Amino acid sequence: RKRKKMEEGKRLFDGLNACFDKDPLIDELGFILSASDFGADEKDGFIANSEHKLGITYWCIPIIQKFCHPLFMMLKHRLIDSHSPRISLWSQFNQQDQNLLILFFQTTRILLLINSDCYSAFNARKWMLTVEENSKENGEEGKNLLNFDTELRFLNLLLTKHPKSGEVWVHRRWILNRWKLRGNSLDSIWRQDVEICTRVSVIYPKNYHAWNHRAWILKEVNSKKRVGIH
Repeated sequence: RKRKKMEEGKRLFDGLNACFDKDPLIDELGFILSASDFGADEKDGFIANSEHKLGITYWCIPIIQKFCHPLFMMLKHRLIDSHSPRISLWSQFNQQDQNLLILFFQTTRILLLINSDCYSAFNARKWMLTVEENSKENGEEGKNLLNFDTELRFLNLLLTKHPKSGEVWVHRRWILNRWKLRGNSLDSIWRQDVEICTRVSVIYPKNYHAWNHRAWILKEVNSKKRVGIH
């Protein structure tokens, strides 16, 4: 029975990742009671449509989590924790471990879709983004697992389902600060973030994390003497 559950978890894991391969612009996430209500086969456990929406059925969430969590911990130990000091360039990995990086990235993505408070998964993504940047600055070819734009898009997706998750907002600020400290402009991002905070606050007026993020944005804007955001 345990083996059957593992096989089911892998099938759902692979299926969800295939949704992102097919449509990298998925922009809304929801948990649903039944996939068949949306014209999908109930055994699929999820539904992705042409309008970039993804729904995951409640029954498959614990199955996916039980499959992903031990896989994540194994990959984290092998790729990050077992190296001292931590690896900072992709070229420092042997070929076998390099082949595991995509799986590691996919595992963090699926874990965070169903549990956005998994700070270990966010820390792993911080590490991947840092290694990607270091490698490109060192003249290496990047893995293109994630970058500033794709990570913000992923966080936008998470906020459609998990707007009260403190870890999502903390990770978002880390991404924005890192981009800014590397000398890049955030002019086009400030307005987008204010709009996200406004949308979330309308749904959850007492969402501390959204209001706190908004206050941080306005402080950054005022420090630059920018106008036009209220």
